[in-house]
Amino acid sequence: MIGAYLRADMIEKAMQTYEKMKAAGRTPNEFTLMILIRILEKAGERDLVEFVKRDCLEYLDSAKKFLEHVNGKFVGIHSSIIILAFCSLYAYLSAWASL
Repeated sequence: MIGAYLRADMIEKAMQTYEKMKAAGRTPNEFTLMILIRILEKAGERDLVEFVKRDCLEYLDSAKKFLEHVNGKFVGIHSSIIILAFCSLYAYLSAWASL
């Protein structure tokens, strides 16, 4: 859901869904956090990026290594293509799982 909202440029809705997920006791995984960070960065949402990065410290065992990976591995157009592919795959799998 979060990925679908981000693809539709519905950042506020994506963040609300993210907060609801955490409030329900669901732990965000690396995939969710990576997509949030990368798309929020691209949208210029620096405060939200920092908020999600702080969550990485809480939810991930190897947060430092993960953040280094997110900050350095994918650059430029390739990151956009990869993120959109992951978002599409996530939306497809979410829809399929709800059947």
